[in-house]
Amino acid sequence: MPPTPSHWTPQEEDAFITNLEAGYVPQELTKVHERTADELTMKIIDLFSKGEVVVLSAATFDALLRRSSQ
Repeated sequence: MPPTPSHWTPQEEDAFITNLEAGYVPQELTKVHERTADELTMKIIDLFSKGEVVVLSAATFDALLRRSSQ
């Protein structure tokens, strides 16, 4: 059975998304949000499935920026 996800407040989710976008490394995120790596991974999957975050590779992001500036 998969683990039960821990509760996140909307403010915690917003802060987490902001920190993801800022490029925090996983070790920093676990300390800042006082959550395990597994909890953070589950939250990323949850946010992705709800369309609240998009995960792009660096190459894909660069290509998107180039296209949008043309």
